[in-house]
Amino acid sequence: MRPYFFDASAIVKLLVVEKGSAKVREFCSTSAMIRTTWLALAEAYGVLKRRRRQEKWGDSQYDKKIFDLQRYVQKRIKLHGPVDLPGPEFREVRKIQRHHNLDFSDALQIALLRFGFYAALTGDSRPVLVSADKKLLRAAKNENIVSWNPEKGTLPNGQHET
Repeated sequence: MRPYFFDASAIVKLLVVEKGSAKVREFCSTSAMIRTTWLALAEAYGVLKRRRRQEKWGDSQYDKKIFDLQRYVQKRIKLHGPVDLPGPEFREVRKIQRHHNLDFSDALQIALLRFGFYAALTGDSRPVLVSADKKLLRAAKNENIVSWNPEKGTLPNGQHET
């Protein structure tokens, strides 16, 4: 089964109506193997907190989004990757971060997909990065990582954007 790695932008699309969110929610309702990093999940919480202030969500609206996020993590999205990176892995993430001018969370995604457990998968089993972040998608393309931008591409089902 092909793994799909959601970055924070994809996770937020599960909870907030915006461009591409319907595709992400539809995809998440399938039997696909969905993964994310602890850092992308934390970043998604931060986005929700920021949007709460900007869009003046009430307590019940914000609480529902947080509850739904927890439900997704408990039932659909599994965390992947270490919380504490040993020195060599940390240096590799920093190298990717500098090379592609990414934030640490995005560089961690690239590193896990390039060198982590799922990097050995090939063909139709290759992992797919799901993101709407243009800079991250550009870095993924440069690193030969299969990706899907739900704001542009169609729902993945065998054929994916690269």
